[in-house]
Amino acid sequence: MKIISIHPQYWGKIKSGEKTVEFRKNRMGLRSGDKVAIYCTAPVSAIVGYFTVGNISKAYPYVAWDLYNKVGGIAKEDFFMYYHKKETAFIFQIENYTPVEIITLTEIRKQKPKWNPPQSIAKCPVELEKQ
Repeated sequence: MKIISIHPQYWGKIKSGEKTVEFRKNRMGLRSGDKVAIYCTAPVSAIVGYFTVGNISKAYPYVAWDLYNKVGGIAKEDFFMYYHKKETAFIFQIENYTPVEIITLTEIRKQKPKWNPPQSIAKCPVELEKQ
């Protein structure tokens, strides 16, 4: 399983079902059907759940905004600041979000002392599906 970092405000929208797509600047090597863990950034600083990648789309940012802004959980200004000077947006459908018992960065580092949260995507440092 891979892991990505997501800011707390976006994680909250994933949990509530308001955010059903994740916008990224690159494909990150993901395919439909892959499971992806969520590392929620500070102040949470913990692994909080995972989801299955559904459909993956690629579009110009302005097209991605027109198609997915209602389910993207991000403000227009923030979206276009994120894609500033970028020609491609990747859109990942978030399916079957599954919360897990929170695993803090401190707990992770007890087993993997050198592990750092990913800037983009990384191998998940713990097994989640057996929880």
